Amino acid sequence: MRFCQLKSAQASQLAYHLGSMETFMRMVEGGKGITFIPELAVSQLNETQKELAHPFAIPCPTRQIVMLTNKNFIRHTLLETLTKEMQSAVPKEMLSLKATQTLV
Repeated sequence: MRFCQLKSAQASQLAYHLGSMETFMRMVEGGKGITFIPELAVSQLNETQKELAHPFAIPCPTRQIVMLTNKNFIRHTLLETLTKEMQSAVPKEMLSLKATQTLV
């Protein structure tokens, strides 16, 4: 979180605002910078790439995904099915906020 707030880093570094995660990862592999990737993406990395990945310091910034609908939404079965499918695709340990995490 401190890195994202560094004004000097923002002013003195070349910033890429658009691009694919793969492009940024190739830059890191080539020693040309750093990038942030979602924790879910780490499991898709090869062993060499995993050695380059480092977790955030505590408190770890965390995002929460919320399913919202209009109060008049009537497709509750669809909503429940989507929610269950998304939860089944995520490792169980990621489904609840830990004491070392903070929502950003």
